[in-house]
Amino acid sequence: MDLLKFQERINKVREFLKINGFGLQFVCSLYNLSYFTGVHPLALERLTLLSISQEGKPTIILPRLSEQEFKHLGSDFNLRVWEDGQDPIKFVEEELQRLPPGLPLLLDRGTPGYLVLALSRLLPIEQILFNEEAIKALRQKKEGEEIELLKASGAIADQVLRLAFDFAKPGMTELEVASYMITEIMKRGALADPPVPTVASGPNSAVPHHQTGSRRLQFGEPLLIDFGCVFNGYYSDITRTIFLGEPSEEFQMVYRIVKEAQEKALSKIRPGIPLGSIDREAREHIANSGFGDYFIHRLGHGLGMEIHEEPYVFSENSDLIEVGMCFSVEPGIYLPGNFGVRIEDCVVVQEEGPLLLTHSPK
Repeated sequence: MDLLKFQERINKVREFLKINGFGLQFVCSLYNLSYFTGVHPLALERLTLLSISQEGKPTIILPRLSEQEFKHLGSDFNLRVWEDGQDPIKFVEEELQRLPPGLPLLLDRGTPGYLVLALSRLLPIEQILFNEEAIKALRQKKEGEEIELLKASGAIADQVLRLAFDFAKPGMTELEVASYMITEIMKRGALADPPVPTVASGPNSAVPHHQTGSRRLQFGEPLLIDFGCVFNGYYSDITRTIFLGEPSEEFQMVYRIVKEAQEKALSKIRPGIPLGSIDREAREHIANSGFGDYFIHRLGHGLGMEIHEEPYVFSENSDLIEVGMCFSVEPGIYLPGNFGVRIEDCVVVQEEGPLLLTHSPK
């Protein structure tokens, strides 16, 4: 992604700081760091921090271990490199000299606890705020290259899902199917994340977050697969449920209700309406069909640089849908000890409605 795009994002945070009377924004979340720099360093205990001020170059405090990854940013960022054995808090203390007197310091959700404790000794506690509203507002609206990467990631998910259902046979374990999927994802230049796809057979499909295990697939039962992959930093997420053999009447009925619930929710998506109304559309259909007690989670979650991010699609969310938002639509019915059905696709909101990122048969 062009360095100018990162500067544009940083300038929008600067504008937020100025308008609202905030002094500095510290960024420690690795995903937020990547959003503003294009670099996604390995998660380590060593402090890596981006500081955005109202004026002047942003500062990156980073360990020597990561210097090569950030070196190309040197003309646009102040790089403050610390060595193993040094205390990076000294660099943080120096950065705080750029904080205008009395103005708040903003922290993001990735701020480590030891840094919060150190800051509480350096500043009045009321001057330290957990606030990443500017970052949230930027990240939840996708555009341009981000949408293309989401589409590419979704296309990989579609390909791998088709192969997985062709590969899966009675007698195989859930883990065998997941292992095959991981290999196929990596062949296509992506990474599996979550690291192990959810492969839920028979009664395991009634557990929404089943942990793939050693149970063997059996003829005459459902198979639910839920997985995503990361392609060039952007996620996909998809769920489909099939039946190994001739589906029972009960399965066909439940499947039809879930499919209709998703169709109703997708048809309602457009800019300017509350996110919660999408959830209610699907939930009411399932409830009116007699299965309301068995739809036990929100309808969806945001997708982008993280598998779960803003916005979240639940009944009480009154936030309005905006162009560029990306989120999942995944109604489900779970009958404990019997089976479950979930169908999931992710969309990017456009002026005319939702753009589907996955297209696997339902």
